[in-house]
Amino acid sequence: MRAGVLTAFALAFVFAPSAHAQRLEWHEDWRRANGWDAGVSAVGFAGALTIALAVNDEEPGWTAIGPVDHAMLATMTPPRERRRRLSLTSDLLMIGAAVLGPVFVEPFVAWRDHEGFAGQLAVVTVRSFAVASLLLTTLKYGLRRRRPPCEHDGSVESAGSTADRSTEPCRQSDANRSFPSGHASTTFTAAALSCTAHRHAPIYGERRLGGAIACATLTTIATTTSLLRLFARRHHVSDVIVGALIGLASGWILPLFASYGGLDGTRR
Repeated sequence: MRAGVLTAFALAFVFAPSAHAQRLEWHEDWRRANGWDAGVSAVGFAGALTIALAVNDEEPGWTAIGPVDHAMLATMTPPRERRRRLSLTSDLLMIGAAVLGPVFVEPFVAWRDHEGFAGQLAVVTVRSFAVASLLLTTLKYGLRRRRPPCEHDGSVESAGSTADRSTEPCRQSDANRSFPSGHASTTFTAAALSCTAHRHAPIYGERRLGGAIACATLTTIATTTSLLRLFARRHHVSDVIVGALIGLASGWILPLFASYGGLDGTRR
C-alpha cells in the first residue's frame, strides 16, 4: 500500500504542469466555499457518527431477498479463504481510490499550480464525502439489512427465515449493515468527484490526458470494488447499486450544482 501511495505522488509530479505552463482558476460563475459548506460537512460527519453510536443494529430489520439478489446468491459461493482475499482487495481498492483521486493527489497537484483553487477543490471533496456518509449511515442503521448468507438453498422464501442455517451471513461483524454498500458509495464518490473536477478544470494539464486517465482509472476501480464485494458475499446486488447511486449523487450531482454553476457552468 505504501508503494502505491508513493507511485501515485510520483505520477502526480509527472502529470502536474509547472506554474508557468498554466494557471488554474476558480471561475466567477462557480460558487466559492463559505460557512454553508462547513455547516453541511459538519452536520454530515457528526450526524453519521451520532447515528452509528446511538442506533442498535444487533437485530436485523430487513431479511427479504429480491429476485435479482437471489440470482446472484444462486451462483457458487467462493471458499472462505478466497472470500477473505476478495474482501481485503476491495478494502485496499477503496482506500486507493481516495488516495489516487480527490482526497490527496488532485488537491496536491492543484496546490502546486494555484493554492486558492486547491482549497476550493478540497472543500468540494469534504462536503461530498460528508453527505455520502450521512446518507449511507442513515440507510444502514435505519434499515439494518442482513448481509448475504454463505449457504443458499436456492429458494427465495427460505431467505426470509433467520432460523434457517442458510441465512447465516458470511460476515458476522456488522451483519445487519448490508444496505447500501459503503465500498461502492465511497469509490463512486471518489470517481465522480475526480471526473467532475477534470471536466471543469485542467488539473493535470491543458491536454487533459492526465484527467481522462484519472477519471477512467477511478471509475474502473469503483466498478471492480463493487464486483468484489458481491463475490466476497459481503453485499447483495441491490446494496451495491444503491451505494453506487449515492456515490454518483454525492460526487457528481452535488458538486455540479452546488459549486460548478450547474449545467451551464464554465468548463475549460
